[in-house]
Amino acid sequence: MNQDDHPQDGSHRELFADGTLSGEGTYWGGRKHGRWEYWYKSGQRKAVGEYLEGELDGPWQWWRENGQPLQTGGFVKGVQVGYWRRYYDDGQLWDAGAYEGGRKVGPWTVYDRAGALKQSTVFKLRKPKPVASGAPAVGEARSVPTTAEASAAQVRMHAEEIPIDTELVRRLLSEQFPHLADRPITMIRSTGTVNALCVVGEDRCVRLSRVAIWADGLTRELTWLPQLAPHLSLRIPTPIAAGKPTPWYPYPWAVYSWIDGSTYQDDLVRDEAEAANDLATFIQELRRIDPSGAPRAGRAPLTELDQVTRARIEESAGTIDAEAVLAAWNYSLQTRPWDGKGVWIHGDLLRSNLLLKEGRLGAVIDFGGVGVGDPAADIMPAWTVFGKVGRTVFRQALGVDDHTWARSRGYALHQAVLIIPYYMQTNPLFVDMATRTVDELLADF
Repeated sequence: MNQDDHPQDGSHRELFADGTLSGEGTYWGGRKHGRWEYWYKSGQRKAVGEYLEGELDGPWQWWRENGQPLQTGGFVKGVQVGYWRRYYDDGQLWDAGAYEGGRKVGPWTVYDRAGALKQSTVFKLRKPKPVASGAPAVGEARSVPTTAEASAAQVRMHAEEIPIDTELVRRLLSEQFPHLADRPITMIRSTGTVNALCVVGEDRCVRLSRVAIWADGLTRELTWLPQLAPHLSLRIPTPIAAGKPTPWYPYPWAVYSWIDGSTYQDDLVRDEAEAANDLATFIQELRRIDPSGAPRAGRAPLTELDQVTRARIEESAGTIDAEAVLAAWNYSLQTRPWDGKGVWIHGDLLRSNLLLKEGRLGAVIDFGGVGVGDPAADIMPAWTVFGKVGRTVFRQALGVDDHTWARSRGYALHQAVLIIPYYMQTNPLFVDMATRTVDELLADF
């Protein structure tokens, strides 16, 4: 059946001229929508993926007629995004890399038929041209997307990650919170690596852990966010309901209120000094909260992170000035270890976890690592968020001593060099943020 025939909404089957099945899926509003599958005349599966209002949207996978994989990748409103792989006719990987806004970004690798690396090319990460009604990316508005801005699935970033898509979310809601199951569900593309995020309707969102190791972060949020919120001037997520693990999604998950805003970006913030003061105030408010009964949080001492940090600096040598970064890391190791009293810390104050409203800091999100620990953890925005002007204001507002400053600089460097090689192919925008952090650290060294 041709899409121009404007069929009625519901399930549809497409047939070859001889009557054999060629495709099956659903229509909505006269256009293909949701999951579709296609077959060759032989009956071998050809492709499977998602449509949104007639355009490819979400993850897609194609096979050759011999059953071997052809290619895998994703779309947002017909535009290539995320990690792509293409294969030889025998199923051996041919090339792999990432797209953003329909353009190749970051490293792309090409292999020969024996599986040996043949060529590696790094495509400069340029700010993509605006895509009409595209899903939010870093720095773009985080307001509730329209149906045309929806994405059907998250890009997988971890080998052990459970695939998460709109079908899975709707199934969870149908079984545990049926009053939400009929709402539109929109998967949100972001630089987040711990949880998948989707908007449900206009005022709710669902967060689901990607892997088992971080699943307790949502449980921590559900316990502590309601207790922290009354003491904080900036908005933080409000938990609405706690989802239970199931045999087909074995981790905790949760429904929250949706917070409109834009992730922090230089060209969106109206005054960096003002933002630095606002964030410093938030950190001071958090520190003043009674820590009784709070979980431990934060990273291991810098000396215990030395081996892995050096290894990641070496792996990142093609992206950063490894010699200069190693010198900065060696300097950080000389600082006095923390032996003070623990305070409440957020623990992950990256740009992607700070939301702007009308150019001013309005909300802080992602509290999966919240708890009591070394205050140096929340000094990291000096480099992960701010430039020179904001960094100076931020330090003065918090009265940071030299030892805490040096320790925090070491943690910021450690985090950045772990991000760069691990997410180079699956999350290039996150890598871009990390390389910016390294540049700020070296400029301040």
